[in-house]
Amino acid sequence: MKNNTDLSELLIDLDLPAPDSETISEAALADLLGITANRVRVLTQEGIFKRIAPVTYHRRTAVRSYCENLREHASRAGRPTSNPDNAALKVETLKIAKQKAIKLELENKAKKAELIPVADVKRAWTTLAIDLRTAIMAIPARLTTQLGLDREAQAALESEMRLALEEIADGK
Repeated sequence: MKNNTDLSELLIDLDLPAPDSETISEAALADLLGITANRVRVLTQEGIFKRIAPVTYHRRTAVRSYCENLREHASRAGRPTSNPDNAALKVETLKIAKQKAIKLELENKAKKAELIPVADVKRAWTTLAIDLRTAIMAIPARLTTQLGLDREAQAALESEMRLALEEIADGK
């Protein structure tokens, strides 16, 4: 049995179009990528796709070029497709959004007079505490007059009331 195969037939010429199984028409490429045939032509003019014959493309090369183009656009838009810091960025963005929502809620409550400034609350409580202390410390003098107590009894009452007020002030 004699083999008459010429070695030149086995060599692949890279300038020739790929075999039919690896080529794809413009319409089929558009359908495969989910875009219009017009978009395929525009991307060809932009150099994303390279024709190997009229309205014919190498399927694998075209798909890879299209995917690379999408990655570049996403990267330029600030949305890198394979950034491991994306999760951290999303967490930080969520924190900022929550803080802004809290700030807005507080501003709205303040406008509706549902919130009172801390300084106003402190001033009101201080005034109340002073008035209460004054009223309590006036009791021994009134009781002395009403009940006819001597100075020693009045001093003892004042001493006990001061002690009680000091314990309250110390948080006991």
